[in-house]
Amino acid sequence: MSEEMRPKDYVELGVLYIREGRYEEAFRALRQAMFGYTEQRGHDLPYPLMSYYGLCLVVLRQDPPRGLALCKRAVDEAGNRPEFYWALGKAYLAMRRKPQAITAFEHGLQIGDDPRLVSELRRLGIRNQPLIPFLARENFLNRYLGILRAKNRAA
Repeated sequence: MSEEMRPKDYVELGVLYIREGRYEEAFRALRQAMFGYTEQRGHDLPYPLMSYYGLCLVVLRQDPPRGLALCKRAVDEAGNRPEFYWALGKAYLAMRRKPQAITAFEHGLQIGDDPRLVSELRRLGIRNQPLIPFLARENFLNRYLGILRAKNRAA
C-alpha cells in the first residue's frame, strides 16, 4: 500500500528535478506542492518552494514576473542560502538579464560555497575591469592595454 505524497515530498522531488535540469517535471511537482500548501491555509510557503517554483515559472515562460518575484522573495526572506541566489541568477539569465544574474551569483558566493554558482560564473565568462576605469571599455587605450595584459598572463 503506497502512502500519499505530502506537499513537502513534492518540494523535495521538485528540487531533485531542478538539480538535474528537468524543469518541466520540477514544475509539475512544485505546482502540486503549491496546491497542497495553499489548501493548508495556516502554513507559509517553504522558501525552497518559493525559489524553485519561481525559477520554473521563469524558465518555462509560464509567468516570468511572478516567478522572478517569488525568487526575490525567497532571497529577501531567507537570504542565507546560496542555492536561492543560484535560482535567482538562473531566472535572470532566462530573462536575458545577465548583469543582474552575475550580481545574484556573486552575492550567493559571499554567503557560502556552492559549486553551481562558481560554474555559472565561469560559464558566463566574467570580464576584468578596464585598466583605466574612467575611460570606456571600448576606448582604444583600454582595449590595447587589455590585449597586452591578456598576452602577459598567457606567457
